[in-house]
Amino acid sequence: MAKNTYVRTGVGYMRILGIDPGIAIVGFGFIDKIGDRLVPVQYGCVQTEAKTEHGHRLKTIYDAVTQLIEKYRPDALAVEKLFFNRNVTTAFTVGE
Repeated sequence: MAKNTYVRTGVGYMRILGIDPGIAIVGFGFIDKIGDRLVPVQYGCVQTEAKTEHGHRLKTIYDAVTQLIEKYRPDALAVEKLFFNRNVTTAFTVGE
């Protein structure tokens, strides 16, 4: 069995994907909840190039997150709530 791979059966097991949204960098982390324990599975970020057209950045993020979901097959997903004090334009961009 590969490192950090558990038999995904039984009561008390759940794999969770957490997303920290962004356009330049999208953070992600997978954890397994096994009973009362939380076990890290994989974490990292998806980065996009600064001068890349907005639509291409979204496509890069979509493709990368789709591959992660297919590979790690989470049971639940949590997305960090966005907080913007004054920059409404950034809020719309990241919200896409």
